[in-house]
Amino acid sequence: MGCGILGVIVLICFIGFIVYVRSHPEAFTDFLMNRIEATFSSDVTDQDKADLRAAYAAYREKLRTKSVSSRSLDNVRVILMRGGGGSKIGRDQVHELTAAFREAAAGRDAGVPAVVITPPDGPFTQGTPGPLASPTP
Repeated sequence: MGCGILGVIVLICFIGFIVYVRSHPEAFTDFLMNRIEATFSSDVTDQDKADLRAAYAAYREKLRTKSVSSRSLDNVRVILMRGGGGSKIGRDQVHELTAAFREAAAGRDAGVPAVVITPPDGPFTQGTPGPLASPTP
């Protein structure tokens, strides 16, 4: 009976953690940034670090107000996984992370180009069949 109660307590704690992270995602990304900063390789310059911190600060503010897409964090995960587990974060990865945070803070997903759709030139005539209209017999 003691193990059953302990299991229920662990389950409640796990669910509470998930609810907290979903309502405060910046707590998870702060932890992630601390881990990133702890594993910089020697080729990462002070300017690279400052750029990453500034880009993350802008991203964090958007994340706090819930105005970024969830795919932006997936892009960060992909960049980190490309370096392999437990490895140092190199200068190239720092540049990629900085770009991903900047694009996410700007409201675009990393790697997804902005698309602008413009209407064709000329006025539209009412009653003109479109390309999918069936011909009249």
